[in-house]
Amino acid sequence: MKSISNTVIAVIISGAITLLVAGLLQISFFHSKELQTGDEMVNLRHHLQKTPPDPRIVFVAIDENSIHDPKVGAWPFPRYVHGQFLQLLAPEKPKVVAWDILFTEAKAPDPNAQPVDGVLPLHPDDQSLVDGLALFPHAVAASKRSQELAPVQEADLLPTRPLKNVQGDIHALLSSKSAELPFPALRKKSHFGFVDENGDSGGSGGGRRVIPLVININGLVLPSFDLQILMQYLEIDPDQVTVNIGHEITLKKPDGSQISIPIDEQGQLIINYRVSAEDFHSQAMGYNLMALGLSDKANNQASDE
Repeated sequence: MKSISNTVIAVIISGAITLLVAGLLQISFFHSKELQTGDEMVNLRHHLQKTPPDPRIVFVAIDENSIHDPKVGAWPFPRYVHGQFLQLLAPEKPKVVAWDILFTEAKAPDPNAQPVDGVLPLHPDDQSLVDGLALFPHAVAASKRSQELAPVQEADLLPTRPLKNVQGDIHALLSSKSAELPFPALRKKSHFGFVDENGDSGGSGGGRRVIPLVININGLVLPSFDLQILMQYLEIDPDQVTVNIGHEITLKKPDGSQISIPIDEQGQLIINYRVSAEDFHSQAMGYNLMALGLSDKANNQASDE
């Protein structure tokens, strides 16, 4: 009888160890320890290898000061406030403006408005917001899944388009038949992406550790808010995006080069944090302060902002 080679023994042992580890990670205690270890490694790298935030990114925060600023108004702000903000921002020519607020319901038309070609005009608040976002060719609005509305059809989405080059089981993605989309007039002037997450932060400190990059809405694979921002920034057509569920999302840039983003079987990216929120201090500003600074600039006035 021939003896089993060392190679075969090594393969058997490695396979057994792999199965054992995979089984242990299904136990909540070991799973939480794995996540905790990952968190500690990310924190250690942050302290040992400082990586500055990408200077192209600016965060505008609707913070406590903004909410309590009497010049802006109580939260939620009237939509014309956002419209005016966007008009002030337009001369700065940002490549992409991503509006992480849900504007899914149009306001009731002004009762004194007269129909134009049989259609009532938008409420002035909504019209101001639509006009503001229309100033940006690469504007991104927010949407989310819904279980209560009518099923979404592809014609409802335009100019946002689904991703057609998809390999794998789309039913494993975060899924629903319907969605809360930006109201129709706003949807026609901007692209949108989904802000959904799976409800499991996966982190020991409550931080998000995974983020879905693609969502299944009534059989249509649509980009997340973050993926849509990236596509708009790089000017990548949806037809140039390939989704291989459980492996990667590949984006073909206009110059022919490619970007690959790893995803799991649910279409999620495991977030590999490089910087902390505090590192963005010099690239973030309160909504009210930025509005004040932009207003001063538009009026050729000196500004502390």
